[in-house]
Amino acid sequence: MKKPLNIICKILPTKLERFFRGFSKNFKPRGLIEPMAMGKPVITTDNKHCSGAVIDGYNGLIVPIKDSIALASSIEKIVNDETLAEKFGQRSREKTLEDLDEEIVMQELVKAIL
Repeated sequence: MKKPLNIICKILPTKLERFFRGFSKNFKPRGLIEPMAMGKPVITTDNKHCSGAVIDGYNGLIVPIKDSIALASSIEKIVNDETLAEKFGQRSREKTLEDLDEEIVMQELVKAIL
């Protein structure tokens, strides 16, 4: 019997994320970094803020904005391939530890505001 995947889905950005986007070109949404830090595979849209945290096909999947068919296909791909989902999750965790640590992100945010 196939065990269920432990998948987290986050679609909408928080109001705080929308606010801080205006301050930094390097802003990465916390709603994307958190599941990555937890070792979850991620699917995000191809926009300047979200796609910077994900390397398409390496630690997650990037879909075009407003393309529900591509989104559905990406969800199916991760749900139906447990090995791929685990690889993406592991690589996402590694990326957050190396590049997206909260301390680094907050330092960038403070620099952008000041």
